[in-house]
Amino acid sequence: MNKLRARIILSIGVLVVLFSLALLHRTHLIMASHVDELLQRKLELALEFELAVRQYIYEEIQPRMFELLSADDFIPEIMSSSYVARRVVERVQSGMPDIVVKFSAQNPRNPVNRASSKELETIAWFNEHPERDYWYGTISLDGREYAALFNAMRMTENCLRCHGDPADAPKKLIERYGADASFHLPLGRVVGMDTLLAPLDISKGIIAKDTLSHFSVLFIGIVCLFAGIVLVLRFSVTDHRIAQQALQTSEAKYRLIVENAPIGIFHYDEKGVITACNRYFADIIGVSVEDLIGFDTYRQQKNPDILKAMTESLAGRPSRFEGEYTSILSGKPTFANVVFVPFVGADGNIKGGIGVVEDIRERIDAEKELRISRENLRNLSRHLLSAREEEQMRIAREIHDELGQILSAVKMEFSWLKNRISKEQVQEQAKAGAVLELLDGGIDSVRRMISELRPALLTDLGLAPAMQWQAEKFAERSGISCAVDIAPGRMDIDDERATVIFRIFSEAVNNAVKHSGASEIQVRLARRDGGNIELTVIDNGVGITGEQVMRNDAYGIMGMKERVESYGGDLEISGTPGQGTVLVARIPAG
Repeated sequence: MNKLRARIILSIGVLVVLFSLALLHRTHLIMASHVDELLQRKLELALEFELAVRQYIYEEIQPRMFELLSADDFIPEIMSSSYVARRVVERVQSGMPDIVVKFSAQNPRNPVNRASSKELETIAWFNEHPERDYWYGTISLDGREYAALFNAMRMTENCLRCHGDPADAPKKLIERYGADASFHLPLGRVVGMDTLLAPLDISKGIIAKDTLSHFSVLFIGIVCLFAGIVLVLRFSVTDHRIAQQALQTSEAKYRLIVENAPIGIFHYDEKGVITACNRYFADIIGVSVEDLIGFDTYRQQKNPDILKAMTESLAGRPSRFEGEYTSILSGKPTFANVVFVPFVGADGNIKGGIGVVEDIRERIDAEKELRISRENLRNLSRHLLSAREEEQMRIAREIHDELGQILSAVKMEFSWLKNRISKEQVQEQAKAGAVLELLDGGIDSVRRMISELRPALLTDLGLAPAMQWQAEKFAERSGISCAVDIAPGRMDIDDERATVIFRIFSEAVNNAVKHSGASEIQVRLARRDGGNIELTVIDNGVGITGEQVMRNDAYGIMGMKERVESYGGDLEISGTPGQGTVLVARIPAG
């Protein structure tokens, strides 16, 4: 075992050395390519800077100076693009000592721009290749290698004034440089050339330094990896033994959890045969654990929903069964919620599944009792609302029959007395008129109370006319536009539901008037598919918030919900800040 381990370590060591050498070579190539790209870009930026200066002189400064000066005047320090560009670059180049930037010509006016032998060769090459104006590569000057960039400047028609015939050139230019330098150049001929040089020995030093730095980091990583492999081989046996112990401990914990879980758990193989289960599952079924082991679900189970759920899990899709179930083995009935989950092996294939069973009989019974309780509460609420409406109807009838008739009789009698008072008794006539006005107000108040307790229109003519009348009264009292739209079609519903809809309509419009600050209210009553009566109230006010809808003291909203739910309907209230509130009430027509 030790000899085998030593051979493996030695082989890995050789591979590490070979890989390190290859990595060093590759790192050097990558760094060299990267530095060369950066160097070329640096030269191109320097060239772009010089060309930009020259172009600015040529396009902006020269034309304006020619306008200001006479045709014979010429100031090289301002008007010569090559002169100005070279002086600017000389200043900028002080901050870039590794870069050489110059303008080279075969017969320059300024001796500083005279081309070297290598530059003359390059100018000749550009003249031989008129399609090329750019060259980048490596050259050797005075025993030193440079990365070189050459950019040719060719003769164009715009250059003829200063580089064509000396007779056409400004006299000041001739006086300063003579008639021999940089004249008589044909169109397309290279006037001069931008030369940019960067020494390679500096970049090579950067490459070597960066290569060593990057390789050092990578090499340290390789060494650490090698050390880790050695440690893994060294302690693999111990780790394997520890892993086995941990696995055994984990399995023991798993068995402890499964056996004491408050839910039923069982395992089944890919053929649907139960291979393991806990005691809780056996208790739900009403048999022992031993009776369940080996139970062939596909052969013995009769419930099609359970078979379908298990089949889906073995196909890789978790599935579920919930409902009443009678045990095949014991005949015990129960309500169960079973989740079937596929079990995938290490090779990725489905090896069976796990079932998780919950006995939900108590929950089903509780839900049934809750439904009965809610139905009883709904019936009680409906009865109370109906009783309240009947009581309000009785009170309205008594007020009408007793108080209303009394006030009408008093008004008739007092009108008779007023007519007996002579017109000369002005004070008595005024008092009698005031009393009659008070009686009229009292009669109107009685009528309003009767209407609010039970609108006569609702009983005599039906829901739609009552809503139209109520909307007009709201508009008169509040000054807010209230439009009611009754959808065409059958709207015949019983008195109780009509009363509920009318009360919700009244409460919703009252809330809009009191709280929303709306200037317009729209009401729509329609009968929807399925027979539901739908009431919609929309205002353009501030818009109700969710917190206001859910407030404990929102008694009006709670009353509307109570009325709707007592008849099996629903109420929705939503608001948009600054845009208004929408109330929708739906009640089955019965």
